[in-house]
Amino acid sequence: MASSFQKIFISAGEYSGDLLGADLVGGLRSAFPVASFYGITGPAMVAAGVQTIAGIDELSVMGVGEVVRKIGHLALLEKKIFAAIERIKPAFVVTIDFPGFHFRLAEHLKMLGIPVYQYVAPKLWAWGAGRSFQLQRDFSGVLGILPFEKDFFLGRGVNYEYVGCPHVDRIGQVKVDRALFGFDPDRAAQPIVLLLPGSRKAEIEAIAPLLVRIARQLEVAVPDCIFALPVASNLDLEFVRSRFSGLSHLRVFHGSSLELMSIADAAVVASGTATLECGLLELPMVVVYEMGAISYSLMRKMVTIRHISLVNLIAGYEVVPEFVQNVDASAVARVVERLLCDHEFREMQLAGLRIVNSALAGGAAFKAAATIKRWQGDDR
Repeated sequence: MASSFQKIFISAGEYSGDLLGADLVGGLRSAFPVASFYGITGPAMVAAGVQTIAGIDELSVMGVGEVVRKIGHLALLEKKIFAAIERIKPAFVVTIDFPGFHFRLAEHLKMLGIPVYQYVAPKLWAWGAGRSFQLQRDFSGVLGILPFEKDFFLGRGVNYEYVGCPHVDRIGQVKVDRALFGFDPDRAAQPIVLLLPGSRKAEIEAIAPLLVRIARQLEVAVPDCIFALPVASNLDLEFVRSRFSGLSHLRVFHGSSLELMSIADAAVVASGTATLECGLLELPMVVVYEMGAISYSLMRKMVTIRHISLVNLIAGYEVVPEFVQNVDASAVARVVERLLCDHEFREMQLAGLRIVNSALAGGAAFKAAATIKRWQGDDR
């Protein structure tokens, strides 16, 4: 397909995908210099010059109960998005993560003859191997960011290519001094524990009570520690503060999650992309995961892997401790205390995180764009 003029549609369903989408736009501009961009966006993609058709907040739901409450709204929103894409007539569509909605979108666009490329492969190796046929049937290609998943997808007939990990490139740009955030430069005098509850309101509401209980235990065990909580730019600061009230040594920041990871001494992380980012920044951590009883019951029946955090999956063994459902806050606090105070224990985890780092390649956005251009038959 000639690249003299093209419209490209990019869809990100949540905040983490918005950041990846903004970086990908840079790669696509290089591959398709005169293209115009439309999409389902957050603030990062808007800043990158993508014209908004719908916002990621409109799509963002978590858990069975919330989906049921919003099902009518979501159905109308999907019709609006489908109609907009038909009107725009893009040369191709790139969907980023967020498989539930994007699988339905790809099925619809397949009937219209519009190629769809998935950036960040859905974690079917964890919870839905049987759905691989939908990737093979409805997507023109899958651009993966985790090296261990290649054999899984190729073995199921999916047009898959590992393009590197975009988080490597984002991490490489982070250089921050503790004093810039108002922290004591002396780590021993003021250890920083990062609380990372996620980027969606529903995630925060689910995990905040547990993180507060853990922090209160640490306030007693390590009296000098201070807690830092980065809040995604799509969230209201006061909403987040209200969920973490009662912690006397808490500082809340709008954005700057990577910068705070680079200066913190340990982290308590809700499973997700943040585990990988902490790993790449060699920040020792504990992973916790809590969700509604119904959602968890369904998840247990689907999930087939031993670990939930990406760092452990990449390493192939438990580099970082994982606590899942009905978590004992005291047990988590004890591990975090050891990460702060036990040098040998800390170094053992850091060695594992370095293994993770060595397994990942950078340059993902530009490799992904070049791969799409080749798949489009426009690799001149």
